[in-house]
Amino acid sequence: MEELLHQHYFSMRVSQLIVEPAEVPTNAQTTELIDKCFAFAKLYRLPQALFRSQQWQQKWDEIATGAETVLEGYRRDQQSDSRGMVIARRENLMKHLFAEYNARRPFTILLQIGPHSKPADSTGHVFSMVSFVYRKMLHASRGIEHASALVFVGHRDWATLNRWERINEKRGVAQILNGEGLFTIASTSGASLQSLGHHVPSFPVLPRARRGRRSRAVWQSELEGRWA
Repeated sequence: MEELLHQHYFSMRVSQLIVEPAEVPTNAQTTELIDKCFAFAKLYRLPQALFRSQQWQQKWDEIATGAETVLEGYRRDQQSDSRGMVIARRENLMKHLFAEYNARRPFTILLQIGPHSKPADSTGHVFSMVSFVYRKMLHASRGIEHASALVFVGHRDWATLNRWERINEKRGVAQILNGEGLFTIASTSGASLQSLGHHVPSFPVLPRARRGRRSRAVWQSELEGRWA
């Protein structure tokens, strides 16, 4: 299966499966940036955390809480005017995702880019989770059409992904863990992507009935054991 997926998605990139914001994001892109970053930050603060580290767990929770506080400010500004935030605020938001490490920007701490990481970097733990779900997806998929293009391509190209692409990859993985749209091509709907000028292949989705509650229970049990 893995070799078939490599052949099928040989030229596919994550940027083709998600909404890549403009240098100054549009109103719609700004809203999506805020919403997806919020959802990503919450993954660090679940009752049963997806990323576990005795050394960094409490620090990650604090950083994620700080990220939510920052995002709440952006969300208020975005929703206070029908035209959205002013350009300067949108540019500042982009720095949280695309700029280099900065102690005042939580996401640059949690997901560090580059070979030399600083304290509290959770990138390795995030990729470990991505890899776990990736392997389970390969085992469960009966055909190319049943696998998530986003999860496959994101796992393959992880080392070269930017922070925004990694957040989208983790969101795709989280949806599989939550049983939401399992084995769909992306976390964002095809219609939404196409409306923004992105080509989206149309693949059938593995029916939920086939997945079964037992399979999900086995996954969750295995997951808890791996991170216990």
